[in-house]
Amino acid sequence: SFPARTYEYTKKNATQCKLIADGEGIQNCAEGFPFPIPNNAYEAIWNHKLKYKGLSVRSYSNQAAPTASGAYTLVRLQEEILGLYFKQDVLAPARLAGGVLLVHETLNAKAQPRQAWVYNPGQRRVRRAPNVAYDNPGTASDGLRTNDMTDMFNGSLARFDWKLVGKREMLVPYNSYKAHSADSKVEAMLKPGFV
Repeated sequence: SFPARTYEYTKKNATQCKLIADGEGIQNCAEGFPFPIPNNAYEAIWNHKLKYKGLSVRSYSNQAAPTASGAYTLVRLQEEILGLYFKQDVLAPARLAGGVLLVHETLNAKAQPRQAWVYNPGQRRVRRAPNVAYDNPGTASDGLRTNDMTDMFNGSLARFDWKLVGKREMLVPYNSYKAHSADSKVEAMLKPGFV
């Protein structure tokens, strides 16, 4: 369940939250789900984008791009979320460690697009990163993951045709505890040609 405050604000949003900028933005919304009864695909995706994630999140993840022979280099990432701010630090391998990505999302992508910056330790510089969006490759992913794939979908809605087609029952895996168990080894999960 969510904190009581989330339910309270979701009720307020039901009568006052509005789409603006051709679905690229919202206004008069408080924390909580902006559209508790979505009437179109834009409202449904805004519910996803602004879902409750806690006050802040810090997570660690590993990613790998195995070659045909099964060889890979494990990339270790630390990610932090605070509201509409996202920070990603590359912790390993050594050749990539120290790289940082900072992203600030907005509530109206048409008026103010996503802002992003990257720090490259080899150059010892912070640079604006307007390409951290849409289908550009994600950090150290060897092109196997795009920026808008993070959290199922994030970022501007502009490059897609969104359509709410109805509801259907689906079986969704409840958890991935076995894969995240201390007993599980990466070598056992990543094999040539498959996970």
